[in-house]
Amino acid sequence: MSDMFSPIRIKQVEIKNRIVLPPMVCLHWSDDSGEATARHVAHYEAIARG
Repeated sequence: MSDMFSPIRIKQVEIKNRIVLPPMVCLHWSDDSGEATARHVAHYEAIARG
């Protein structure tokens, strides 16, 4: 479990730690076409920032 917070490299990409957040369904956030909106982007940006 000590490796969980250490970086890992996969080819040319270094991942800061090994904690992953899978995509989640945010119901009623999409527009009429079903496309992601700025609200989706802001949601995942906030999570990525911590």
